Amino acid sequence: MSRNLAWHLILHSVILSYASCSLQFDPDIVKLLITECENVRLSTGIQLQQNTTIDVVVESPRIAYVSPESITVNNNSEWSLRVCAKEPGSTVVLTKVDGSLLLNDEAILHITVGKIRFLIILAATVGWIYFTVGTISLYPQIYENYVRKSVVGLNFDYCALNTVGYFSYSLYNVGTLCIPFIEKEYFRRHPTGLNPVQVNDLFFCTLGTFATGLTMIQCYIYERSDQRISWTARLILSSFGLVILTSGITASLGGIHWLDCLYYCSYIKLCVTFIKYVPQALMNYRRKSTVGWSIFNVILDFNGSFFSVAQMLINAYNYDDWGSIMGDPTKFGLGSVSLGFDILFCYQHYVLYRHSNSDTNIISDTKVP
Repeated sequence: MSRNLAWHLILHSVILSYASCSLQFDPDIVKLLITECENVRLSTGIQLQQNTTIDVVVESPRIAYVSPESITVNNNSEWSLRVCAKEPGSTVVLTKVDGSLLLNDEAILHITVGKIRFLIILAATVGWIYFTVGTISLYPQIYENYVRKSVVGLNFDYCALNTVGYFSYSLYNVGTLCIPFIEKEYFRRHPTGLNPVQVNDLFFCTLGTFATGLTMIQCYIYERSDQRISWTARLILSSFGLVILTSGITASLGGIHWLDCLYYCSYIKLCVTFIKYVPQALMNYRRKSTVGWSIFNVILDFNGSFFSVAQMLINAYNYDDWGSIMGDPTKFGLGSVSLGFDILFCYQHYVLYRHSNSDTNIISDTKVP
C-alpha cells in the first residue's frame, strides 16, 4: 500500500468518525398521518469531502419513503429531505456515508404513521391521565392512615413489597435516563431505538418511592396491633436485596455492564407487581373486612391501570401495530393484573364485607402467618 493511499484511508476514516458525531436530523422524530408529508433538515457540523455520498435508507419502505434517497456533497452542509407516509406503523431512517452505516442516535430519524389524528391526541391525553392518576393513587392510603392514626387492616407485606418495587424501578429509571455512560450503552445495544425511560417515568417512580416509604414509616408509628411482615415476605425481600447487591458488585468488578444491573432492578419491579396484592386480598378475606385498606386507592389504581391498557390498545389500532402488545407484555400484563385485583378489592369492599366495614367490627386476628 502506498503512503498516499494509506493517508487517504486514514483521512477517510477520520471524516466518517466526525460525520457520525455531527450528522443529524432536525427534527429527529416525525409523526404523520397516511399520505401526509413533512420536510426534515439533514445537516453536518463539518465540511465533508467533495463528492462524498450520503445515502438515506428507510428500514421499512412500505410505511414511508424519503426523497432524495441519495445526496452528493458539494459545498453545502445542509440538505432538505421530504418524508411522506404510506401505511400505519413505525420505522426508522438510517444514514450511510460512502456506504458506511452510521448508528449514532442523532443520525437516525424515527417515523410513526397513524390512521387518525384524533387517536394520536387521545392516546397522548390518556397517557397523561394514566400518569397523573397512577402518581396520586398511593396517597389516599397515607391520608387514611393519618386520619385513623392506625394501620390496622393494611397488610405490611404489601407495603414492604411495594416499597422495594418502586425503589428498584427508581434505580432503573434514574440510571437509564440520567447516567450518560449507561444511556450510551443502551443505544449501543439498540441503535435504532428510543430511550424507553421518559421524564414522566422518572417523576412517577420518584413520587411512588416517596409515598411507599412514607407509608412504611406510618406502619411503625401508628397503631398496628400485632401485624408484622411475614417470614414469606422477608424471604422474598431478602432474595430481591441479594439480587441487587450481587449484580451491583458484579457490575462494579466489570463482570456485567451497569445496564444489565439496572435490568435486574426492573425485573424485581415486575415480580413485585405480580405478587404484591395477594397478601392484602388474603388479609381482607381472613378478617372479612376491608377497613384500613383505602378504597380510594383501589379506585384510582383501577383507573390508572385502565388508562394504561387503553393507551396501548389505541396506539395498536392507530399504528396498526398489534404486535406491540405482545412485544411489551410487561405493561399490558401488569395493567391487566392490577385491573383484576382492583375489581376483587371493590367486590370485597362493596359486596362481600359491606356490613363489616367499620373499625368496631374488625376481627382481632390481623396477623399474617
